[in-house]
Order: sequence, then C-alpha cells, then structure tokens
Amino acid sequence: MSGLFSSVVILTYNRGKRLPQAIQSVLNQTQLPDEIIVVDDGSTDDTYDLLDPFRKKICYLYQEHEGTDAARKRGLQAAVGEVIAFLDGDHVWHPRKLELQFRTLKERDELGLLGTFLFDCGISSFPPLESLEATPLCDIPEAASFPTDCWQQSSVLLSRWVLDQAQESSTTRLDAGEDSFWSRVGAVAPAAVLPIPLTGIRLADSRVCIPPSWLPLNSVERRSPSEGEKESPCEIAGDGKADPATTPLATPRG
Repeated sequence: MSGLFSSVVILTYNRGKRLPQAIQSVLNQTQLPDEIIVVDDGSTDDTYDLLDPFRKKICYLYQEHEGTDAARKRGLQAAVGEVIAFLDGDHVWHPRKLELQFRTLKERDELGLLGTFLFDCGISSFPPLESLEATPLCDIPEAASFPTDCWQQSSVLLSRWVLDQAQESSTTRLDAGEDSFWSRVGAVAPAAVLPIPLTGIRLADSRVCIPPSWLPLNSVERRSPSEGEKESPCEIAGDGKADPATTPLATPRG
C-alpha cells in the first residue's frame, strides 16, 4: 500500500482561520501523501492569503460557490492518486492517521472504503494510541445503507478503483448529492471503520449521528472541558513537527 500514489483532497469554504491547521496536520503525517489538493468553494474571507506559507506544497483550486458535492467532484477530477483521503478545512488529523490506514488497507486489500473513529479537536490534545492499535477492525455490513451522516468525510480513505466501479455500475452521477455518493461507493466494495480516534472534528460545530448498534459507542471520543479551559486545537500549527516551507512531498505540486 505504501507504494501506491496517494492524494489528499481538502475541501474548504470560508474556513481561512482554521484551514492552515488542517493543512499542517497533513504535513505532520508520519506517512506523507504524494499530493495535497485544496478546493476552495468560493471563499470570501482571507483564505487565499492564509495559504501563502503552503503555496509550494499544495495544488490550490478555486471555484464559484457550488457546495460540497461540486467541490468534492472538482477535487476528485484533479486527484491522480490510487488512494484518496478527504479532509474538511476545519478538521485535523492525528499524525499517524494515514500510516495506520495505509497499513490496514495493505492487510485488507479488498476494502474500498476505510473510515476512523473521531476525537474532539476543539478541546482535546491528540489522544494516545498505544493501547488501541490492536483493536479489531469494525467491518460495516451493507455499507450502501450505512447512515450517510455517519460517514465523517474527513476520516475516509478511498480506493480509486471503487470510484471507477461505482460510476460504471450506476446511471447516477457520483456528484449527484451526498446520499448518492456514499451509497454508490458503499455498494461496490467492502467498507470498514478503524476504531482508533484519528480524525479531529469540533463537536460544537458538527452534527454527528449516533452509531448503529453494531458499531462500538466510543466512535467519537468526547471529553468535557475542565473549568476555565479554552479551545485548544491540538497544538498543530507551529508545534515544530513540520515546517510547511521545508517538509517535502514525494511529488510537490504548485
């Protein structure tokens, strides 16, 4: 799996203040992707200016505001990876997310779709993983009927062949809505969730569905802030792990 060309598609709309942290969390990965594509869905804030430090490390695509489906389609059209990961512009990844997902896909190469558990990056530091790595994978029965909003887009790693087969097997376009996209993808390949909190979202800003009965209930690591605690977005930006000006990608795109 490590030999496959990998793409990360970051979708953003007016998330300029948080977008640099999202990009930095990709650059901090222990296993770097081969390309990072940022699709700006018509932002009217200072998103473009805030991307200056990353300009040599990303492929920036701007479009008029058309919504998530159109932005995702634009990113998929631009991505050349054999495996593709999505990230929303206000979410972050644990530094080992891609490493552990790639390792899982290498062991289970029949999987076409692999998600992860979540953690609240608004108030939490990165969760420790040492005791969780041996946790059994959660295979998803009938992935095509899995509740759409349970697929947290930022957690998903997707094989390109799944997209190709889903498009060939359907008269419905893969950009024809959120429900259609995930149900078509889930219909052509086995899917699973890696039960490790590797994807950071802000629960205060997100709608997260209740997991089905067969999925462990700790699919979202929740923690109440202690008294006087302020939002602490995982200390990603400026943590010294990676410098966007020097961290190499296998194939940089300007």
